[in-house]
Formats: sequence, C-alpha cells, structure tokens
Amino acid sequence: RYMDRAGRRSEVALRFGDNFANWGERAQKIRQEGGGEILQKLSEFAAMGAGMYRHGGGTMFSSGLRTWGALMFLEKATLSSLTEFMMTATRTGNVLDIGRSLSNTIADLAQTTKGAERRAFAEDMGLLAGHLAESLQIGRFVGDLPISRLEQKIMTRYFRRTGLTQWTEATTASAADMGRIFLRRLSLDAKKGGKLTQRYLAELGIPAEKQAQFAEFVRGFGDRLPGAGDLKGDAGELYRSAIRRFATQSIMRPDQTTRPRWMSTPVGSVIGQLQSFNYALWENVIKRHGRLAKDAVTPSSGYTMAERARMMSFFLTMPPIIGAAYAIGEGRDALFGDPQRREEETAGDKWLKAASRGLPIAPTDWFMNILSGAKYSRSATEALAGPVLGSYGRGIDAFLTLFSAKKNSENTNTAERNAMKAVYDLAVEPTLNMVLTPVAGPLASALTVGVIPAMRERFVSKTAGEKEDREARYF
Repeated sequence: RYMDRAGRRSEVALRFGDNFANWGERAQKIRQEGGGEILQKLSEFAAMGAGMYRHGGGTMFSSGLRTWGALMFLEKATLSSLTEFMMTATRTGNVLDIGRSLSNTIADLAQTTKGAERRAFAEDMGLLAGHLAESLQIGRFVGDLPISRLEQKIMTRYFRRTGLTQWTEATTASAADMGRIFLRRLSLDAKKGGKLTQRYLAELGIPAEKQAQFAEFVRGFGDRLPGAGDLKGDAGELYRSAIRRFATQSIMRPDQTTRPRWMSTPVGSVIGQLQSFNYALWENVIKRHGRLAKDAVTPSSGYTMAERARMMSFFLTMPPIIGAAYAIGEGRDALFGDPQRREEETAGDKWLKAASRGLPIAPTDWFMNILSGAKYSRSATEALAGPVLGSYGRGIDAFLTLFSAKKNSENTNTAERNAMKAVYDLAVEPTLNMVLTPVAGPLASALTVGVIPAMRERFVSKTAGEKEDREARYF
C-alpha cells in the first residue's frame, strides 16, 4: 500500500508538481489558449487518473457486492477473453498480425525460449509482474475503486484458478512484442514520409519534432528487435513509452479514465461491474478507428489513397474477431449452456451475442442485452441494473413466487426449482469459490471452472425435485 501511494504521488509530481503545485500555471495557459470552458472537466479527469477523485460513502458495501458478484459469474470469463489476442491486429492495422499474435501467446503459455524472451521484455517495460496482471483482472471485473486486502486476495487467487490471469499475461507479452514490430514498420515507413506514419507515431507519444530522430534510432537495430538494455537515452525512453502505450491500447486495462464517471461511484461501480472492459475497448479501439475512418473519407484530410485504405483496415479485422467469438461461444454454450435456451436461440441471436462478446460497443452493449433478454422474459430493468443487482432482484422474485398462493402452481415444482436455483447462484456457488481461496493447482481450477457450475442442476433436483413440467428459466 505504501508503494502504491508513493508511486501515485511521484507520478503526480512528475506531471503536475507535488500535490498538483503546478496546476494553477497550467490552468492559466489553458485559459489563455481559449480552453477555459473545459478546465473543470480536465481537472476532474486528472484527479480521476491520479486516483484522487473521491465520491460519497458506501464503498465497503459496494466492493463486497462486486467481489461476490465476480465469484457468482466469472468462472468462465477466460473463455470470453480468448479472442483478446486478436485486438493487437486492430492496433497495427494488419490482419495477418492475428496469426502472429496467436503464435506469440501460445509460445508464452508453452514457456518456449522465444516466449520467455518476449515475457522478459514485457516485464522490463513494466507491463508484466504478478501484481500488475492480477490488478488488471480486478480492475476489469471488480472495479478499481478501493477493495479490502482480503477481497484482493480472494480475487487474485480466483482469477488464477480460472486461468484468466495466465491468459492475459500471455496476450500482454505478445502485444509488447508486436509493438516492437509495429515500431520497426513505422520507422521504415518514416523514410518515405507520409502523414499517416506521422499520425501513428504521434499516437504512440512520439512528438513531431523528434520523429525523424526516433525513426533513425529504431532503424539502427536493423532486423533485430531491441531488448530493454538497448533502449538508452531520450529515444530509448520514447521507445519504452511507445511500447507501453501500444500494449495498453491492445490489451485493455480499464481504469477510472476509460469509463463514465458515474461508474466510479459506489452504486455505479456495481451496476456497471462487467462493463469496464467494454468501455476501455470503446475508448482505445472503437473511438480511435471511428476517427480514422472519418478522416479517411474526408476529401480535405490530406491523406493519400493508400493511406486512406490503411486507415479503414479495422473493418478487415472485425469479421475474424466476431467469427472467432461466435465459434468460441458455440463451444462454450455446448459445454455449459442452458439446453432449453439453446433450442430457442436463432442464428441472429447467436451473432448478436458474438458481437457483444467479440467487439462490445460499450454505450450500446446494454441495449443489445436488453433486446436479447426480452426474448427470454427478462425485464429491461434487470439489464439496466447490472448482473449483480439484477440477479438479486430475480432471486427475490423467485422467493415471492414460491410463497405466493396465486403464482405457485400445485401442478408443477417450477417455483420451488427457481427458488433453489437462486439459492445456488447467489449463495452456494460464490461461497464454494471463496472457500477455495487457499487452494491452488489443477484440481482447484477444475473445481472452479467445471465442477461447481455443473453441480447446480444436481443441487436443484435434490432440494426441489426433478423437473416436472416445462418451466420458466431462472437464468
């Protein structure tokens, strides 16, 4: 905790002076340049990025809900994340990089010699270390508002048991390596000039006046990709910064600056718990390519025809990503899905779900879930309340129905089974996952990912009886 606070304070001091001592001077310059109307928004953004933006009470209660919700829902999150290695190709604009990224990721997981070198480079760039990967998962699925030390321990070990941390570490190491390749391509393109190359270098933090010098520095390595020890001087520091930007724009690292401000409040963090990744993707990928596409079709933007084609490359990477999400989703649902719901799903439903899992467009993802949920008798209110609060709401409804003489039919055991499903989903499953916190290894992983979710039907049948009639599904 001390190191976290010291690191945050030193970074603030580097950018804004100790305790924002230089903020007044910067604010004055912003006003002089005519940006006074956005000064308040900028100051809040800076405070949020520094972890100093504070909201009202309820943090301890909301963090407990988020942690419990993760234990309820996320044992299969690794399957949903399998397409993430493809995000690197959206950043480079080269669809062939999908194959390279997959190869890198597998090499890291297999602990090959080349995979070890790439991982070491990512570690040297400050992108990989045990606590970084674990904090990334917590930020994605629990939120980066304060959580207790116990909650952090529970979540850290939970995500390692599901394999999500290992997969994300591998994709991050691959992204750092692909960043080196991308910088080499840009340095070679820089010899030809071109507005797009200048733009791409600027996106990675290379100032316009230093781009020629930087490109020459990168070309000096020839076909060899530099290691951390080769990155010396001002150009070396720019290279490090560029790699970190590239990796964090490829492998999503949600924080308070990549999601709406309301999601940093205690209540908002619960409602939007599983949307953090989607908003990071929206900020880093979707919006960036929207700006590129807009400039590509604007005649007066000054780009060549070849550059305009490169700027539209994102649309070539979309079909493979959504197609892979579709295939993975079909496999996941075949193994773990609800058979009745699979029978009711149309091809359109499946492709809509694949789009939501592969390239979720954050502001519209809730609407897509509302449309999907309507078919399965889920209310729009449940979708808007988020998965955790929505699940508790459904659980309450299930018990109200159970004890209602009018709604609980004597001819079926539907109400009894739905109530026991709620008990398992809201209490039994997260409790079992929490009990496994001290345990590690393949057996614990198998229990978390496969056995505990599969026990649900047996638990319901033992406590409420076998299904007697076609029933309205609780989930």
